[in-house]
Amino acid sequence: MKTRFLNKILPLGVGMMAVAFAFATEGKSSTKDESSTLYIYDNLECKEVSTECDNVQIFPCTFSGKQVHLIKDSQTSCNVELYNSFQMD
Repeated sequence: MKTRFLNKILPLGVGMMAVAFAFATEGKSSTKDESSTLYIYDNLECKEVSTECDNVQIFPCTFSGKQVHLIKDSQTSCNVELYNSFQMD
């Protein structure tokens, strides 16, 4: 009786656990870097740039010597400075 119950329920339980683990780990890969649209304040404008910042607050994240920001408030205003765990050249 016990064996028959386990043979029917065990595969179902393993399948449910696999689905649960797949959903639990789905969004983890994108949390390391801030690599979406980023901005720098240059020549009185907030300009879009392509760079990556890991946002560990040790060194300022820069692009061409300018501080990188996460948010563009307006054409002339950038907000939320980003950082790196290593110094960029």
